[in-house]
Amino acid sequence: MQRIGLFLLLGGAAVVAGYMIYGFVEWIAPLMPWPLRTAIAAAGVGGILILGSLIRERVKGSKEEREKFKGVDQ
Repeated sequence: MQRIGLFLLLGGAAVVAGYMIYGFVEWIAPLMPWPLRTAIAAAGVGGILILGSLIRERVKGSKEEREKFKGVDQ
């Protein structure tokens, strides 16, 4: 139940953030040359990929740690 709630919360926040970024880009884009717009988009996609990779590593590491100490009383 907590995972579903967290998924919905993060999904909704991502949609709102995406819409705000889209609105800002639509407002500022006519003022920028296309190479600069492309560079900014590439940097944003790269940052999202790195963040996703980091989250994936942390989740995987957390699961391995739990299995490592499975027999230890907490």
